[in-house]
Amino acid sequence: MAEEAAYRYDVFISYSQQDAPWVLDWLLPRLKEAGLIVAIDEESVRAGVPVLREIERLIDESRKIVAVLSPAYVSEGAAELETLLVQHRDPGARLRRLIPLGLEACEPPGRIALLGALEMSDPARRESQLARLVAAIRGTDSLPEVRYERIPDAPQRWWELRWFALAGIASLLTLLLVAGWIWSQRPPPPPTAMPDGYNIAIAPFAPDETTDADSAAEGRRRADEIAGLLKLQIDDLSRVISRPVNVWGPVDGVPAISAGDVESRTLALNANLLVYGNIERATDGNWQLQPAFYLADTAAQDVSTELAGELQGSYALGKVIRYSPSAELQGDANAEIQRRLEALRLLVRGFLYFSQESEEGYTKALREFEAATETEWGQAEDDTGQEILYHFLGNAHLQQLIFAVQENASIEKQREIIFSALDGYEKAVELNGEYLRGVNGEASGYVQLARLAQVESGSSCGWDWGWLDEAATLYQQVLDAPTSQKTPGDDVDLNAWLGLGRIRFTRSFCRNQDEWAGARDAYDAAIALYAAEKRPSQAAKAIIAYRERGHTDFFQMDDRPQAGSERLSAVIGFYQESVAVGVERNREQTLLMARDSMIYLLQALCRDEQVEALAPTLNDFLTHFSEPNPARDYIVKNAAFAGRQEDCYNAISQ
Repeated sequence: MAEEAAYRYDVFISYSQQDAPWVLDWLLPRLKEAGLIVAIDEESVRAGVPVLREIERLIDESRKIVAVLSPAYVSEGAAELETLLVQHRDPGARLRRLIPLGLEACEPPGRIALLGALEMSDPARRESQLARLVAAIRGTDSLPEVRYERIPDAPQRWWELRWFALAGIASLLTLLLVAGWIWSQRPPPPPTAMPDGYNIAIAPFAPDETTDADSAAEGRRRADEIAGLLKLQIDDLSRVISRPVNVWGPVDGVPAISAGDVESRTLALNANLLVYGNIERATDGNWQLQPAFYLADTAAQDVSTELAGELQGSYALGKVIRYSPSAELQGDANAEIQRRLEALRLLVRGFLYFSQESEEGYTKALREFEAATETEWGQAEDDTGQEILYHFLGNAHLQQLIFAVQENASIEKQREIIFSALDGYEKAVELNGEYLRGVNGEASGYVQLARLAQVESGSSCGWDWGWLDEAATLYQQVLDAPTSQKTPGDDVDLNAWLGLGRIRFTRSFCRNQDEWAGARDAYDAAIALYAAEKRPSQAAKAIIAYRERGHTDFFQMDDRPQAGSERLSAVIGFYQESVAVGVERNREQTLLMARDSMIYLLQALCRDEQVEALAPTLNDFLTHFSEPNPARDYIVKNAAFAGRQEDCYNAISQ
């Protein structure tokens, strides 16, 4: 007797949120166009009902379940959960309720692995596979017609069956032996993360429309071209930094990456530099390529990397490139691709030196960037990304300033370095007036000039206030700029609020008590931006923002917070957050920055008369250091308690 069941939906789609763009923009509209009633969490989960219960209901009320297979789907555990929910209605897969759909290569759980899957990893085959999928959901797919033959008499059939059985057993044993040998010779599965070294990943250039298979294929070819160019230079690039350089492209398993996932996917790939971007087919038949790259957050070795952090994030490599769809590169438009790739190669060499995070590395990076400015591309000033080069040039000079300060270089030498940095930043802004990173760079240069006056005067308030005013104007210019000029992840607003907060704090401390509120507002704005995203590359800036927000109340000399007050409690909270961010990030630089914040936290606890909390707070913090004693000695030496309270000092020095 045929089995009957009542269903509300034709199909339920189970997928990972990482694959949502493809499911919602490509698969879902096509299934609906085919006349199917589709259940999907985005549309079918009822508000106010536990999600897990709703997913079970959708599965129970759907004739078929499509599982969109990808590494993200498998790793999230959704496959196992939803497969188990399917089993109670179709344990033997007789009703073929579960239809696996392979979007990306992965190793699905055992129950799904046993079922035949529709492969959609190849964009060129998706439309044909879609027809099979719709037929499977409707139950209209069929096998070829059964043909009939004459049935032999019983004795003849008995001998034939016996012979066929023996032959079948022998064939099966042979196939098992061959299959076993083939299995033993199989290549290992491709790795999902790049090995140790300096890693460069090239992702396929992706079209905005996921249905544009031609553009997707062209974007993959262009990415493989860039990867091939850099792979030819691996030996040379490895010699640059005396460690392995690895280059992966789409052929090595680098997937297409959307702009919103750049940072997380770069981290997952263990890449230091990711090249990505968009590709589109223009109405005149030409391609339009918009290349970009992302510099990942790297381990930091000293305080100089606070400035190196300004290089992190996403960068567009100039304006859109239009080129012919011809297989052979020819003509000026196609030649521009090669020029842009050469520009990327020059930048990569500078990045490699920068990644050494040493005085020698920064010096060599500076030479690479300077050499790049002398090339045909560097001199072109044709809106193909040269402002990025000059921005990096400015940052490289400021790295030299940090070492010059550490080595007690003369004021004139320091001033020369600062003006060289400003030359780079000002050139970047000249080339692209909307390049806000360059504007922030100019402001930081002016702050450094103001600092030199303070050093020369020998007074903590001997700043050049004219330079500080110039810097404040530039920071405000960045904050007032339209959002269209701000690239996601570039942190220009966060950096501007931090810079403005420091200037207002300095003015308040030295000249104008009325600006304390402005300093607090600036740091609060920086903290809010960090709290909204909490990206790893923002950690060092967040440590500073929380610490200096605490300073605005703790060091207001004419109104110091008193023990037991809400204000002092808030100060302690800001210092605790500063330490917590450094510990959570757990990099050498962030731990050292947290160490500095710990000094102020202990001072605030002492002022609040929480002497019993000092030792436990410090001891817990020191557990995060492989060598805690030097960190303890540094903190004890620098924790100058107000009034030199002996009990506070004794609490942390034992």
